[in-house]
Amino acid sequence: KKEYGMPRKTEIRSEVKVAFLRCSKEIVRIRMQERGDHLEVIEKRLFLDEQVFNKDVMKLADWIIDTSASNIYSNAEEIYLLYKDYIK
Repeated sequence: KKEYGMPRKTEIRSEVKVAFLRCSKEIVRIRMQERGDHLEVIEKRLFLDEQVFNKDVMKLADWIIDTSASNIYSNAEEIYLLYKDYIK
């Protein structure tokens, strides 16, 4: 049943693919420092990431991609290729 013209969660989930981007805390810290983020912001982000992006959330993902040793362009390409393969 649709409410307010929106499909139910189960209907949406069958149409949506979820990519979980995993990255080590150390790499996240280094990347944030390199872009000039303040220490307080970095610490808060690392704490919140640990709370939000846990193993339960990871279980919801269709794809788990480790981004620790890559860059945004190779990550985007990997997601694109996974999705392209999925829609075949």
